[in-house]
Amino acid sequence: MGQMSRAKAIKLVLVVGVIALAVGLALAIPRAEPTPVDLQGTWILICYRESGKLRIPYPSTWLRSRGIGLTFTGFRVSGFAGVNRYWANYELNGDKLALYSQFTGERRECGLIQTLAGGPRHLEAQEKRYLSLLCSARSYQISGRLLIISSEDGVLVFARSIRS
Repeated sequence: MGQMSRAKAIKLVLVVGVIALAVGLALAIPRAEPTPVDLQGTWILICYRESGKLRIPYPSTWLRSRGIGLTFTGFRVSGFAGVNRYWANYELNGDKLALYSQFTGERRECGLIQTLAGGPRHLEAQEKRYLSLLCSARSYQISGRLLIISSEDGVLVFARSIRS
């Protein structure tokens, strides 16, 4: 056998690394009950209340092909926060909702993972408020096509996406 070229060795290491990562993530996936049918799908933020003030998402986020929102699939939640995308695991217990880290399984913290793109300051500030309310979520309620997520600091109100 000839000596393996450096490029082939690097490629082999990368392939083995990706496979190991995929296996590790598959083993780390918590086995939980699937999302209740009424919560599954995509929800678009229509307004939120924070510090007693009702706020409506900036229209500029609607001009993109998506609005601020979230998607529940199985035991994961993901979405777009106005500038960045985010992911986390979540747990339901009756009407109680808690987000937690998908890597550590820690339920003490929100554990959102998000992309780190920059954007206009007003959208970044809105995103920070939105994610803060989402991370502090304590309960949820579905009323028709509306999803209301409540926390000690405020309320997020979503409408079911017509694509769901």
